[in-house]
Amino acid sequence: TICYLWHQKVIEALVIDDSIQTVVISYRNEEYIDNKEYRYSLTNMILQLINANKKIILVLQAPLPGAHINKYILKSISEHSNNIKGMTKKEWEEIYKPYHSLLAEIPNNIIVVNPSDFICDDYDCYVIKDNKALYFDDDHLSVFGSSIIAHYIISEHILK
Repeated sequence: TICYLWHQKVIEALVIDDSIQTVVISYRNEEYIDNKEYRYSLTNMILQLINANKKIILVLQAPLPGAHINKYILKSISEHSNNIKGMTKKEWEEIYKPYHSLLAEIPNNIIVVNPSDFICDDYDCYVIKDNKALYFDDDHLSVFGSSIIAHYIISEHILK
């Protein structure tokens, strides 16, 4: 309930603050995205913000690397490779498949950004790209990884 109360206060603050025009929403949610209560709560939050004339950008969860980044850094060093793969794109899509249900339930006038579009190619998801770690542990994007997504959002959806 503490988290719920905090969450409600944040939403209320965003709704009444007219200087905030765009709200970026992002959660790690692969474990509960298939939960109808979670999807209802997220959809309700989005609707509250839309009704307050906010532009909504929903960032889906980034693919999980599959192990702690330290394992991949050691692999990069031992293999002398600048690009290290984590799980395959197919594996990630299977884990995160319930996001399709979420997308069917949320309003279609929001912007949805899928980090796998930036971190994965057609077959694999990367944990190290161009000798830079995309993660800083076993599930959080690094500053570099986050900056890829942030740059896209800012250049394509904030500044345009």
